[in-house]
Amino acid sequence: GDENLSVHDRNNKLYNEYIEYIGFGRFQMGLFFNCALGWAIDNLCLAMNSIIVFNLGSDWNLSDTEQGVLNSLSNAGLFVGGFFLGLTADKWGRKVTFMLAITCILIGNLIMVLSQGTTAMAIGMFINGAGVGGDTPIMGSYFTEFCPLKQRYLLTFMTMAWIVGSGSIAAVAYGIGENRVIGMKNWRFLLVVTIIIEVISFCVRLLPPESPKFHLIKGKYEKASVTLKKISLYNKRKLERDDDEGLLFGTEINNRRNFSFFEVDPETRYNTEIEGVKTEEKK
Repeated sequence: GDENLSVHDRNNKLYNEYIEYIGFGRFQMGLFFNCALGWAIDNLCLAMNSIIVFNLGSDWNLSDTEQGVLNSLSNAGLFVGGFFLGLTADKWGRKVTFMLAITCILIGNLIMVLSQGTTAMAIGMFINGAGVGGDTPIMGSYFTEFCPLKQRYLLTFMTMAWIVGSGSIAAVAYGIGENRVIGMKNWRFLLVVTIIIEVISFCVRLLPPESPKFHLIKGKYEKASVTLKKISLYNKRKLERDDDEGLLFGTEINNRRNFSFFEVDPETRYNTEIEGVKTEEKK
């Protein structure tokens, strides 16, 4: 029975029940396209970097070694970003990493489009690669933490955005060829188009909240509860708590600003059973 489970396990079970009750609605659909756009941008950047390096070989008279170094720095950025932004997701939150990743991607491409030499281009490619490296793994976990179990198969469809990203930039590059566009070199034009898409992605990423699962893991029960309630209202599913009857679905809530759908250790501020969470001393 549930009485044999730890507080942490009981809260996780409650969380999954709440997500199932809220269901897959407007919020999850919007988040799906938000994350899909992110994955499209990720692979778009990887494909574009290869196109840029190829064009720089003739534009800047780069040797094979210099072209190889530029590509290697982009891949090195993938490794560094995947490692450090992965730590950020666990320490400071999925939403924070969600925003940091697209910021690195955007800054990297801005440096690249303004670069006049290999040093600036190398720095831009590394920063861009770091953003992509951190963005790619966080996207799936961020989406699934809001998603009911039966709809998590959509993560497979979301990966198709990778094909859209690389395919679209390849089609544009093929279309313009070696021609100048609006007075710009072909590769600079590709970067400008990509930056515009990234700015759009940055703006829409500001909309979704921090994952309530992350708040729950950190013992921030009230924040997790408020987020779940907002999502339920957005999906037009009432999710409330009755302070007299305990944890229930579809019941009215008293006018209180501080409430929680989750069980809290009565002797501490945060759940002492959650690993890595600092707790106050028991009174």
